[in-house]
Amino acid sequence: MEHSLCQVCSGPAGTRADGRTLFLLGGARPIAEGETTAAPPVHQSCAVEATEGCPDHSPHIEL
Repeated sequence: MEHSLCQVCSGPAGTRADGRTLFLLGGARPIAEGETTAAPPVHQSCAVEATEGCPDHSPHIEL
């Protein structure tokens, strides 16, 4: 978490073009602005790959 590494590929996750960092979390609601999480960040392309590999969660993912 300290180095913001992608949970799928372990590369530096960085931020998206809109300045936000993407996290994949279980549950039906997105995290709120300023809310903290123990989940590591993820690249958008890695998130797509991860959700395709886990079809039970794919309907709940909004990128």
